Amino acid sequence: MLIGASLRWELTMHCNLACRHCQVGQHINHRHEHPSLDLVMGVIEALDRKLVSQIGLLGGEPLSYPHIDQVIERLVDTCIPVTISTNGLLVDRPLADLLRESYRWSVMVSLEGPDKETHELIRGKGTFKRTVENTRRLVDWLADTDVEVGVSFTLNRFTIPRMGKMLQLARELGVSVLQFQDVKEAGNAACDFHELKIDQGALIEALVGYFQEVDGQGQGRRPQVIFDFLDNPLREVLNERAGAELPLTVSGCAAAGSSAAVDCDGRFWPCPSLSREKHPKIVEYFDFEKNSLLENDFTDIWNSEGFRKLRDLNSRRLHARRADPCRDCRHNQLCSPCPLPFLVGESLDQPRCRKLFAEAIPR
Repeated sequence: MLIGASLRWELTMHCNLACRHCQVGQHINHRHEHPSLDLVMGVIEALDRKLVSQIGLLGGEPLSYPHIDQVIERLVDTCIPVTISTNGLLVDRPLADLLRESYRWSVMVSLEGPDKETHELIRGKGTFKRTVENTRRLVDWLADTDVEVGVSFTLNRFTIPRMGKMLQLARELGVSVLQFQDVKEAGNAACDFHELKIDQGALIEALVGYFQEVDGQGQGRRPQVIFDFLDNPLREVLNERAGAELPLTVSGCAAAGSSAAVDCDGRFWPCPSLSREKHPKIVEYFDFEKNSLLENDFTDIWNSEGFRKLRDLNSRRLHARRADPCRDCRHNQLCSPCPLPFLVGESLDQPRCRKLFAEAIPR
């Protein structure tokens, strides 16, 4: 039974930007038709309010959806907490007024740097000032509500030296959350990954340097800082390098467990990183064409054989003990590598881990 699942919902694939690091960029067509309002409302009706703990509203750019006001109003009625992930350019006062009626909602605005040069290198000219101003306005408009406003910052080779400055900007804006993410080789980022990717040694040094930089700054009005890409082996490396236990929270793979995904066609997936293009065998295994929330019961899909096998595999972590290169890794008992390739019989390739542990940790 599904208990407290957090859903990532791609409301629309339409977007008003073409960011270099966008994970779904190759699938975004700026002339792409939005899903119909009937489809979107059908997805909302299909959700089991007792089984869904949170919804992440994604895209594309979710605020570009032409009926976003009706969608927000309907989601508010469900009493399910929602996080809207946005580039911030379409934030306005009517949106803030709608959000005032919500309970435990949040808005995460994407900023790719604390300055115009860094941000616009990723998101395009003329975006930095508008994004910062709209974020500041949103914080002010919602100051007397329980709606949280946060900033999301994606680390790549160009942005990683700006981590400390991003914390300063987050403080100045008055946001309550600063989320650090890492760039992934997908979507638009796959085209420029040779320029965007971060050497693992550089990532480790930058993270240790960040904690050293902010350690002496005092708490002040410091937002909650989240690193959503950390795994236990990387945390171990960081603690070894820092010579201390750093304040890092780590969570393993939650696919088909405490998290799942809904695409813009209303299909229910165990993991938001899946795609037909990159994982045809996995898509075939789960028979996702039959996983439409408009035609099938939410709980029936969740309790299907494929979802149950994935949950069982993830809970026992057999893939981490049996598959190369994981089975001989000294971090075997801590790490949570992706179980999907193992489930369908593909080789489990972990080049990041090979490099991380071969080069970053002295033997």
